[in-house]
Amino acid sequence: MRKFAIYILFITLSWSFATAQAQYKVIWSFGSVPNDGGFPVSSLILDGKGNLYGTTPAGGAGMFGSGTIFELSPNGDGNWTENILYSFCSIIGCPDGAVPKAGLVFDAAGNLYGTTIGGGAFNCQSGQGGCGTAFELSPPPPSGGGPGLKP
Repeated sequence: MRKFAIYILFITLSWSFATAQAQYKVIWSFGSVPNDGGFPVSSLILDGKGNLYGTTPAGGAGMFGSGTIFELSPNGDGNWTENILYSFCSIIGCPDGAVPKAGLVFDAAGNLYGTTIGGGAFNCQSGQGGCGTAFELSPPPPSGGGPGLKP
């Protein structure tokens, strides 16, 4: 009798999990605003305020943008706002790098760190005009101004 009760409980729990539906919602659609990033392939990271950060290997400022570092912030009404923190240079051989395809990490001071697959030193065999960079993006100083990239 005990085995039968366990079997019924298992069937009941399995049915309730199977009938529950996950909730899916698009919070941002890339390409929806000018100079937006495109084709995100990396994971996102979350700060203590609920903002998400990531990279795109395409888009950004310029005619042929070479990627972005972006922030997605919740508005409080269920919608999100994108803020482009940095647009990578679209000229071949830019020292700041191009085409970030990996995720980012934070340090204790709020700096973001990541890598690019192009740009940087021009003395390698790469179709991106360089072998890539490792970068640091610092938050803006308290007096204002934009974030600064430190390759």
